[in-house]
Amino acid sequence: ITAIKANDTLSFKNLVRNVDVLIVDDLHFILGKEATQEELFAALDWLSDHQKQIILSADRSPSLFENISDRARSRLLKGATIEIAPTDFELRLAILESKARLVSRERPGFSLNTEAAHFMAQRIATNTRELEGALTRVVTQSGDGARPITIENLNTWLADFLRLEWP
Repeated sequence: ITAIKANDTLSFKNLVRNVDVLIVDDLHFILGKEATQEELFAALDWLSDHQKQIILSADRSPSLFENISDRARSRLLKGATIEIAPTDFELRLAILESKARLVSRERPGFSLNTEAAHFMAQRIATNTRELEGALTRVVTQSGDGARPITIENLNTWLADFLRLEWP
C-alpha cells in the first residue's frame, strides 16, 4: 500500500522477490483496492512460480470474498485453506496458565490462583489476545500480588473484558 501511494511499486517488487516466505495478515482489507490487489497477486504469482512459501490470513474463506475477480479467487483457492476455530476452555486455560507462569518469573510477587484462572478462561472466550490483555490488567491491578486476586476483584478489574451475555 505504501509503495503504491508513493508511486514506487518497483521497490515493493524487489522486496518481495528477496523473501523465502511472505505472510499477509488480514488479506480481506486489501480486497477492493484494485492497484494494491493487482500488485499483491503479481507478487503471489512470482513467489509461487519460484516455489516460495506464501501464508495468507483473512476473516473468511476466499470463496466468500466480495469485490474480487474470479481469477484472483481461483488463485487463492488453489492453496490449502484452513479454518482456525475459536479456542475451547481447556486451551484458553492452558494458555493463561502458561502466560501467568512467565509473568511470575518476571514478577515474583505475582501468582494467578486456580479459581481466578478458571474464571478468566471461562468468561473471556472471544480470543487469546483479549485473554492476554486481561492477564496484563490483572497483573497491573493486583500490584504484582499486593492486592488479592479474587472473583470480586476480577469482576471489577475485567468488567470490559467479560462477556455481557454471561448469566
